[in-house]
This record gives sequence, C-alpha cells and structure tokens, in this order.
Amino acid sequence: MTKFRKSLIEDLINELRQTFSEFFEPPVNLNKLLKALNIELVKDSTLEDSISGFGVVDGENKGIAVNRNQSTVRQRFTIAHELGHILLHRDKTFTVQKGPTTYFRSSLDLEERWREKEANYFAACLLMPEDLVRLKFNEYESELFTDEDVLYELKKDFKVSEPAMCIRLSQLGILDY
Repeated sequence: MTKFRKSLIEDLINELRQTFSEFFEPPVNLNKLLKALNIELVKDSTLEDSISGFGVVDGENKGIAVNRNQSTVRQRFTIAHELGHILLHRDKTFTVQKGPTTYFRSSLDLEERWREKEANYFAACLLMPEDLVRLKFNEYESELFTDEDVLYELKKDFKVSEPAMCIRLSQLGILDY
C-alpha cells in the first residue's frame, strides 16, 4: 500500500512557488504556470458532464484537457489536480493513443485512490498556499464580522469553490467545517 506523501507534495509546491513566484499571487495563474512547464491546456466543450478533465503524457508531450462546460472554479481545481498527477505520478501516467482513459472514483482500487487523494491535496496546496490563505484570513478576520464573510472573500480571492476553501481551511486547522 502506498503512503500518502504530504511532505513531498508540499515540497514540490514550494519548489514551484520559488521557481515561478510571479504566478502565485492569488489567484494562481494556472495558464502561465502550465506554459512555463510546457504543458498544453485544452478547454474541451465536448466532454460528458461526468468528466471534469484528464491529463495526458505521451513521451515528452504533456497536456491537460478540462471540461469547458463546468464552472471556472471547477475547471481551475481540475487543472491543478491533473497537474498534480503529471508531476507526482509520472510512473503511473498513461499514453493516449485512441482517446483519453477515464477513471471514475467508484471503480478505483486502493492504490488509485491514494493517487487521487494526492492529486487533490496537490491542487489544494497549489491553488490555496497555506501562507497566503493564513495571511488573507487574518486580514479579513480583522475587518469582517462573520466566518461566512471571510469565507466569501477567500473563495473569491483564490478563485476556488466554497467547498474547496472549506476543506482547505479545515486542513490548515483555521476553521472547522
């Protein structure tokens, strides 16, 4: 069984932030980051609603396709999630020859579920870096009256969904949701 590699993920995010610091002011500029990493992004309007996106590695060529029909915040999380797969799971990536391989969470084995959890954690750390979330949270907490107001401003600043921000705030021990 694979062990969740939290420290490896956090180290990789820190390395990306040091190398590409200009892309990490909230919200993270995913388009520029992908270009710098030589990863093609395709926004596809023909994907089924149940498919948020997928990553592709074919030799030196890397790409991410995302469902254009989903919300912007969903697309951002999907892009970050697929980037996590490309950077963390190189040994498990697949070569696409006749179209994408689609995995549904319910059909994943234990090893694949670990990879999905890692990619989700990578996406959360990439889109909502701990130090920036804490900084913004403290700014808003001193100015605003309720946790809901703070949550609204944070999700807007980081261009993430409310559930994603709630999970991240819980991961960081800032608020319980």
